[in-house]
Amino acid sequence: MPLSASPGWPDVRVTAMGSPSFDEFVERCRDAAKQWMHGNPEPWAELWSRTEAVTAFEAWGGTEKGWGVIGPSYVSMSQRNRSGTISFETLQRHVTPEMAFTVELVRGRIRGDAAADGTAFELRATSIFRTEDGRWKFVHRHVDPMVKPQT
Repeated sequence: MPLSASPGWPDVRVTAMGSPSFDEFVERCRDAAKQWMHGNPEPWAELWSRTEAVTAFEAWGGTEKGWGVIGPSYVSMSQRNRSGTISFETLQRHVTPEMAFTVELVRGRIRGDAAADGTAFELRATSIFRTEDGRWKFVHRHVDPMVKPQT
């Protein structure tokens, strides 16, 4: 399924004035995530709103609010990483001129200080974006480990 399509939602392609299309923004997010896994948090940080209303519930735990808290957390966690692989599967997305969300499965292997061979991961990620000054920015991200359904 192309990135722009989601079952149950119309195929809406929106370009914020003066910025890349949302599809291009999502690709920037994915490239930035790869760099983050290799210890470079800067491209990832550039994608976030700088307001104190932003929130992040990342896979490493906790709930964080405000760029003053979230930014240093991303830097700290990225600096523990040495290398890794990552892939994304978009399950759902919706885009309007001002806001968008994505629901993804994120899989890969990351090598940090503690794991010489790397640690495999499979995560569920929901991200919410809005346009600020004509550019897409993260305003919320919730990531948690994929767990097997309870039967």
